[in-house]
Amino acid sequence: MGWRERERRQGFGIDFFAVIAPYREVGGWVQPLVNSFGEGQVILACRERNGVLEFFVRAAAERGLATTSALAPSFVRYPGAIAEPPAWLLEPQGKLWCSTTESDEGGRFYRDASVYQVIRVDDSSVPRNETGAWVTLSELKIMLRMSNVCTIQLRGIVSQLLAVT
Repeated sequence: MGWRERERRQGFGIDFFAVIAPYREVGGWVQPLVNSFGEGQVILACRERNGVLEFFVRAAAERGLATTSALAPSFVRYPGAIAEPPAWLLEPQGKLWCSTTESDEGGRFYRDASVYQVIRVDDSSVPRNETGAWVTLSELKIMLRMSNVCTIQLRGIVSQLLAVT
């Protein structure tokens, strides 16, 4: 049982699951879980400038943060949402450097996953009106140590990036 949209607008439903756990303080309960209708996508653009890798981040509204916004990757599509990356992140302009699929599941999500990708781009492919900033990996590491500065998606993709750099 659960709730579904009649017209797809938000890209998710709520399903209810009967849980039986005889060794917990409560032996059984009904658990509501968010069930998205498709994978998410997270893209972090990178470029090489004067021999140093730089990454394109942007400010994004983030619910639940005291600061109301935080640094996010170049593109984020949440699981179930309908959105396409900008053309400058797609081939032939952008070249896939690394990719992984990560589970977004947790205590309230059912089978949510996002594809995390680092895309190498050339300066000429990035539109001048694109809002965001280029930062180095060392600058990203400093920002990741601070509370309420980076989104969970940026934290996840940088952890992937640290494995390949």
